[in-house]
Amino acid sequence: MNSLPAIPGNGDIISENSISDPQTHNALISRGGDGENGHSNKDATGRLTWPLLFAAIVVTLGSSFQFGWNTGVINSPGKVIQEWYREIYRKRHGYNFSGDPNVTTLAPGDIDKNMLDALWSVTVSMFAVGGMIGGITTGFWTDKFGSKKTLLSINALAILGGALEFSSRYLHSYEVLIFGRLIIGINSGLVSGAAPLYLTEIAPVNLRGELGSSHQFVVTIAILLSQILGLPMILGNAEYWPVLFALTIVPAVGQLVLLPTCPESPRYLLLTRQQATKAQNVLVRLRQTVNVHGEMEEMKRENDRLLAKDKVSFVDVFKKRYYRMPIIITIVMMLSQQLSGINAVFYYSTRVFEEGAGISPEAAVYATIGVGVANVIMSLVSVLLIDKLGRRTLHLLGLSGMEICTIVLTISLVLLGKGMSWATWICILAVFFFVVSFATGPGSIPWFIAGELFDQAARPMGMTVGVVTNWAANFLVGLCFPLLQNVIDEYIFLIFSAFLLVFIIFTWQCVPETKNRTVEDITAKYRRKSIG
Repeated sequence: MNSLPAIPGNGDIISENSISDPQTHNALISRGGDGENGHSNKDATGRLTWPLLFAAIVVTLGSSFQFGWNTGVINSPGKVIQEWYREIYRKRHGYNFSGDPNVTTLAPGDIDKNMLDALWSVTVSMFAVGGMIGGITTGFWTDKFGSKKTLLSINALAILGGALEFSSRYLHSYEVLIFGRLIIGINSGLVSGAAPLYLTEIAPVNLRGELGSSHQFVVTIAILLSQILGLPMILGNAEYWPVLFALTIVPAVGQLVLLPTCPESPRYLLLTRQQATKAQNVLVRLRQTVNVHGEMEEMKRENDRLLAKDKVSFVDVFKKRYYRMPIIITIVMMLSQQLSGINAVFYYSTRVFEEGAGISPEAAVYATIGVGVANVIMSLVSVLLIDKLGRRTLHLLGLSGMEICTIVLTISLVLLGKGMSWATWICILAVFFFVVSFATGPGSIPWFIAGELFDQAARPMGMTVGVVTNWAANFLVGLCFPLLQNVIDEYIFLIFSAFLLVFIIFTWQCVPETKNRTVEDITAKYRRKSIG
């Protein structure tokens, strides 16, 4: 009886020759790697190994960090930049300032408040316009080049956008700053789809939630850091705000150096590129064991189904019955994140505290930073709990908490309007707990759940629809919130309260629990329903 050839040990990469050799390949299949009798050892394949951790760190600190930084960086120095807008406008229109600071009437050549507010709203919202553009193309780039190469190449957009934002002050052009925000938005739109996709595809089933939600965790860290460095005594002042915007270049350059050392997604290699040997090598490297038989078999079964049907187009995810419910869930989950009111809090938190809660500008900035701290802490808690309590449970808890907070926030703002200054603290606490509730689930889960609901053929298109939906809602909130606030004032958050109630009902009735379930198992449910 012939003895089995030597099986590579834990952490060894299986070479092309060893896999292509039939005897070695059959030995791997029959013995299941390190497991016995061909059974997969879940503990071995589910560990957070160093190669897996390193890839997650590089992607989150390189890509997710950029997304978060550029979301939060606009907030703290907002008044300084608006004053710079005023100066540019005055120079262009021949404004003659009398020198008397007591003169408050609008002179010829000056910019009125409504126009300045509109110009600032465009600046803020242009980031979301870019996000929609990037989001629309996410499926194309990740399907054609893979999520890793997509993330690597779009760092060029981050560098270009950062350079434009930095140079705008020295070119005396707010148009350049707005264009820079558009470019940075395109980068962030691509990041928001490609980064969670990469993280969920390299993760074992039992760590998929943790790695997927780590994207949002790093986003919150970046938002907080941008708020701290945006303080007037650091970089959020008339002299240094361009440097604040240019710092987005730093993680982009770091990722250009480190990401090439990380592996490509094994699912992309096998299911899209049909490179089974490379996919198995990557799995062995990521899991630090040759016991990857179970994962390979699950991907091969999915691959067999994909080869038996046509390529999925953008229209197909809406048209085909077995994709219909997953795409509806993806869209509503993304809307539940943006139409909850969270970006109204992030984009205009300082303004809400100053004009709504009536606290001083200095205190408002620090209150906003406090909100960022709460966001980071609870995002970390969510990462730790998501694979224990489940996606659906955390999402429902978060939405319910936000629903309560929007009502309390509205009541506190009404009381403040009636001169009851003690309600200031209720307003601040409502905002804090609103953000805590958001970070519990709605902040992270919508970004990666599409990757769990679709098979490999439809996943890029499903992610594209989700990302575009998210950014479109982001744009509408960023553009409409200040205008609506001027009209309905303290009742603005009741609009978000109504949306939240709809999302709670939908999540309770329609969203499945995907914790510890393979993609094959999840998608099979919708295939069976479409047949039945």
